Amino acid sequence: MFIGSLNHDQQAYFLAVAKKLIAADGIIDEREAQAFDVLVAQCAPGVEPAEDVTAVSVEALFDDRASRVACLLELVGIALADDAYDASERAIIQELAGTFDLSHALIEDMENWVSRQMTLVHEAQQMMLEG
Repeated sequence: MFIGSLNHDQQAYFLAVAKKLIAADGIIDEREAQAFDVLVAQCAPGVEPAEDVTAVSVEALFDDRASRVACLLELVGIALADDAYDASERAIIQELAGTFDLSHALIEDMENWVSRQMTLVHEAQQMMLEG
């Protein structure tokens, strides 16, 4: 939903972190993989996950609040895709939020917002199936 607002380099960084997030709990759930594939499709043509995210100055790459929030909203969406927000996934998001200098309260608001959005999508899907 927000990945399109990120530039090429931000998308590449995001994809690398998203892959790390999906593997963090040791289980790659099909729903997480599907969510990742959807986000890849929404990226600019040719964007590939960054090779070495440790060499990136994240604060300089995500230099405004909008890009930081967009990145974290998408990561929270991937973390919640399998209905199991693991402690290892939460730790990755919390670490990045700290780097971005975003408050714990804001991260909780994002988690709640993404959860509500996912509930609404599930409700819409049920309406499509009901006859």
